[in-house]
Amino acid sequence: MSSKEVIDRGEDMEESWEWLDRGLDIHHHSIIPLGNAQSGYINRGISFSTLKHGDIFVKFNEKNHARDMFKGERTSLETLHRTGTVKVPLPIQVVCHDSGGAALVMRHLRMRPLSVEGETKLGQQLAQMHLNNPRKLQRRPLSVDLLAAEADSGQDHFGFPVPTSCGYFLQDNSFVKEWQAFITRKMDQAITTFVKRTSNVEFAKLWLEAEQNIEGLFASLKGPIYPSLLHGDLWRLNAAELDQEGSAVPVIFDPSSFYGHHEFDLAASTIIGSPFGAAFHEAYHSLIPKERGFLQRQSLYKLFYFFNQHNHLDGGYRDSSSPPPLLSFEVGLNLLRELSASDAA
Repeated sequence: MSSKEVIDRGEDMEESWEWLDRGLDIHHHSIIPLGNAQSGYINRGISFSTLKHGDIFVKFNEKNHARDMFKGERTSLETLHRTGTVKVPLPIQVVCHDSGGAALVMRHLRMRPLSVEGETKLGQQLAQMHLNNPRKLQRRPLSVDLLAAEADSGQDHFGFPVPTSCGYFLQDNSFVKEWQAFITRKMDQAITTFVKRTSNVEFAKLWLEAEQNIEGLFASLKGPIYPSLLHGDLWRLNAAELDQEGSAVPVIFDPSSFYGHHEFDLAASTIIGSPFGAAFHEAYHSLIPKERGFLQRQSLYKLFYFFNQHNHLDGGYRDSSSPPPLLSFEVGLNLLRELSASDAA
């Protein structure tokens, strides 16, 4: 993978941190770096010690739409935090840079990789987070208006108040009433970008066939799909834990949140990186059992992450003799073939 394609190095933003001082209203150089900036696939990050805010973590990116990207992440973190179910880094502020880039400033957390204990707790807490909004809706008086504010009586549409970014691709989170309409639009956006970048006609043809079967994937569910607040990009590198007096406290971060079908949040980790372990899934499904057709719906949701990952690489695996196994073109084609042939019974 070319770092030029997927990493904004941010040298201009790092020449001086005075812009950050001004944005946070802290002067006289009262911001002290705690280490060197680290690169991720999309952004760079660095921790600071400040007199006003204590220790903070700053993610920054020079792309022109970085402000919108970080605004979506800030709103995601704030909304996840309000559920009171799983810990997230608390956002402080989005700070803009003269170059057009921006930074998201958060409370610094001293995290470590997930242990088995942490995975078990994360599975339980994620399920509780997914149940939070449906429980509000089930308690809600019938007189409440549609598109009610989530913080009050539950969100009964699928979407999110602001665009969010899965990686650096802004997602259309416009609210709709039906989940099938929302996920079809989300898939169309990812696949259209993929086909434009790769000119792969076979994927486009199979998607047209698979799209006809989306409605049937949900026919076997016992009841309606209630919108659940989702992380939106949950895999092993977007989760960690804190050590709190010898006990593991799970933390999730880098969200791309929206209100959607709870099963969507289980797909990313099965196709990107190493999956969560059995303890996570057992804990999750002890609160939200699998329903008939679960595996077929996971195939649909995995496809979104397959296409989204390739879109960030600009087709970079096409000519590789050894792409990550779960991201090979054959895996994507097989998922599409399964959906094309599926009766979802």
